[in-house]
Amino acid sequence: MGQNENRGGIHLSDDEPRATVGSALSTRALRRLSTPIKSAVLALIIPVLLVSALRWPLEFAQILNDPHAAANKDFVSYWAAGKLLVSHRNPYDARAARTLEKAAGYLPSQGLTMRNPPVALFLVVPLGLLGIKWAVFLWTLLIAACVAVAVRVVWTMHARPPNKIHMLGFVFPAAISCLAAGQTSAFALVGLTLFLCLNKRRPFLAGVSIAVCAIKPHLFLPFGAVLLMWIIINRLWPVILGAVTALVASLAIVMSFHGPVWSEYFAMLTTDGVGRDLIAVTSSLLRFAINRNEMWLQFVPAMLGILWAVWYFRRHRTGWDWQTMGSLLLLVSLFVAPYSWFFDEIILIPAILHGIYASSNQLRAGLGFGVISCVATVEGLAGVPLYSGLYMWTSALWLGWYVLETRQSAPVPEANMHMLLDPGTRGDMAAQMPQLVQQDNNALALKRKRT
Repeated sequence: MGQNENRGGIHLSDDEPRATVGSALSTRALRRLSTPIKSAVLALIIPVLLVSALRWPLEFAQILNDPHAAANKDFVSYWAAGKLLVSHRNPYDARAARTLEKAAGYLPSQGLTMRNPPVALFLVVPLGLLGIKWAVFLWTLLIAACVAVAVRVVWTMHARPPNKIHMLGFVFPAAISCLAAGQTSAFALVGLTLFLCLNKRRPFLAGVSIAVCAIKPHLFLPFGAVLLMWIIINRLWPVILGAVTALVASLAIVMSFHGPVWSEYFAMLTTDGVGRDLIAVTSSLLRFAINRNEMWLQFVPAMLGILWAVWYFRRHRTGWDWQTMGSLLLLVSLFVAPYSWFFDEIILIPAILHGIYASSNQLRAGLGFGVISCVATVEGLAGVPLYSGLYMWTSALWLGWYVLETRQSAPVPEANMHMLLDPGTRGDMAAQMPQLVQQDNNALALKRKRT
């Protein structure tokens, strides 16, 4: 054992990693932050975030008072598909959907067609039984519930700290955009979050949960590749069984109304024209920069992302943890997705909140979250359309922010995380620190042996 020294009542030895000690003393680093700078940044961030929070009740008020609000958001394509499906008709019929949308008050000349695969059609069946006003109210309520459940589950997974970090999920710009557009990405969010929570204790239910992500499979390509490897290597067949059960059940519901949905779905993909559009993602920009007629170029980033994900999993598979390592995997998956929009970033809520929880300086991480969120929110308030390329920077910046905030953080045991976050226990940090430092040292020593 090296020579001991005493700093503020905390006993350290010369051979104890200084990075570990620095992360453990993060609460002291927070207090040293320049108060004028902190106050100035907060003065800019807080009003914008408060405006974001007000968007939730305003959305409900708008859809109840404005008869054209429901008909002029993405939701109308799901409502039209539900109407067609319960009438035993093709839910991907663009002409029939446009007729329904125009009758409901949709203003643009070109109608909207639901692009989700048939496994997502079970979600729109209830919409087909309602008029558009009450259908959009139910749909918006479900989206809000999905965000609330996801935020609650993430908070629970991090040992329910008494602070309010998890509440940042409600002002995440993509969550508000998803609510405003009435998009299905919120359902993928809740399925993903439940999988992260249940994969260790309830593998069958974890499989049922992750199957919901099949409503937008293009957002999870590297994530899905690692998931399949993880299941096969660890022989976690209940996860497969749960996912297959959920998918079969959803398709059984859909095909009881209309049988040939798969052939109609693939026919829609060939005529919809989505491949001709410049989408606000890196993969689409790459294709248009090289040759816009070569659709395969749009999948190159995703293929590279899958190769990286396989390498990343093989390197960490012995101690693989979906809550920590899966967060980075999720951020990369969205960044390299061949097709996504700004509101699809709602699926990043578990990763973003984990990045703040795991940071060695939570105040700095929270300020970074606030700055990025404010810029994206201001774009929305300025009237930038959700499908604009001006949102292309967000997924890359969230990935960079997460890497910077977590790369120097010490591995904090989940059971002890609440002690680091609880303001009531910070006064006893001197008594708790030796045990935490020893646990961190053991984790680092084990990591060195593996590498």
